[in-house]
Amino acid sequence: MFSTLQRQNPLTQKQLSACLSMWNFDVRRLEIYRWHNPSLGIDIQRIGPFLALKFKGVGYFNRAIGPAAEFATYEDQLLEYYGQGEISFRLSLTGDTEDRPSMLHPGFRVADIEEYYARPTAGVDLSRFGAWSFEQVPEMEMRQFFQMYLQYFAGPNCYFEEALDNMEHLANMSGLHCRWVNYHGRRVGFGMWHWQGSDACLCGGGVLSPHRRNAGHQAILLERLRASRGYGCSHAVAVAKAGSEVAQNLKDTGFHLVWSDEALQWVGSLKRAKLVI
Repeated sequence: MFSTLQRQNPLTQKQLSACLSMWNFDVRRLEIYRWHNPSLGIDIQRIGPFLALKFKGVGYFNRAIGPAAEFATYEDQLLEYYGQGEISFRLSLTGDTEDRPSMLHPGFRVADIEEYYARPTAGVDLSRFGAWSFEQVPEMEMRQFFQMYLQYFAGPNCYFEEALDNMEHLANMSGLHCRWVNYHGRRVGFGMWHWQGSDACLCGGGVLSPHRRNAGHQAILLERLRASRGYGCSHAVAVAKAGSEVAQNLKDTGFHLVWSDEALQWVGSLKRAKLVI
């Protein structure tokens, strides 16, 4: 699925590794959702050098990535794939800035910037986080784990029970590791990472608001680095909105920015999508 993207998108190796690890995780979970429920309207296609994901009712998953220099050639096919422009989608354009189209279809706007970060898994020091402890989530508690995940991340447009049913199918996903986060013995958060060869994809973690001031986010970031190193991962990758608290926590725990995705968002002829992660 990623071979064409890798050949035709001029990213550095670190950028490419971070980008593909995060996208691969989304592809994997969409494939699982689709296998369990073919009626969800999930599709994954390669349109020329572009990788395109589609989940009709879920805004986050409707996204495509490919080289800026080829955008004009495949613009019509991409719009057709996303329902003749009826589905909002994020378009990530890689390559030199000068290759980005200067004249855009009026249905596109500049999207929120997503930043991809990476750092080695070595050199983790959790000594100052003595009040924090972590435990692997038992199989019988996986639904509870995904429930906390959704309560933390999902917005007001989420079909909560449907999203929870979908996420529960990830419980047996190969390479997925889930941790409970405890503060002074009390469960206050969660963390998740996906093992992809030498990379660990940090794909969701959070601490309940009263405990964020106690460096809980940094603690769960470092714990996932420590745990993934035990599985042979030499690097960890993560993505965050530019300027967000998550981005700052990544920087504070030794992550370095490897790619700033200044994407476009198609907003022409839209219907409001709801979240069924």
